[in-house]
Amino acid sequence: MSIRKIVGTCMLTLVTVTGLAVSPAHAAGYYHIGYTADWYWDGYRGGSVEFWTYGDEVCVTDRDADNHGVRVYVFDADYSPDKYLYKLGIGGEGRFRCVAASYGGVYNLPEHHTIRFKICLVRSDGTLTACNNYHWRNLNS
Repeated sequence: MSIRKIVGTCMLTLVTVTGLAVSPAHAAGYYHIGYTADWYWDGYRGGSVEFWTYGDEVCVTDRDADNHGVRVYVFDADYSPDKYLYKLGIGGEGRFRCVAASYGGVYNLPEHHTIRFKICLVRSDGTLTACNNYHWRNLNS
């Protein structure tokens, strides 16, 4: 499944299910994407995390039929770097899950903070593998 198709499907679902519209900030470059580390050794990327700073939209996608799920942990790296705010997971090739600030609570990420995303593959026994960390500033202005 191509990343363009995954992103398009994710955005369509956000608009359809949550009523969120694609904002001008998406086009302005406030978009980040990161991958699990497995692609370094086998040529595939088993999972991805996408972050749109406008609306604090976070999507996790299982990109490969590798019998692993994908999980992302979201941290406020400036305030509490070792305690995650929330985790988001999904399993099954082509499936994804998204949350946004409009959900309230922990999903409304602090503005002007560095947000850390730890994305991993999850084995059937629950152990994490092929983890990567990404640090992105949550800037909307």
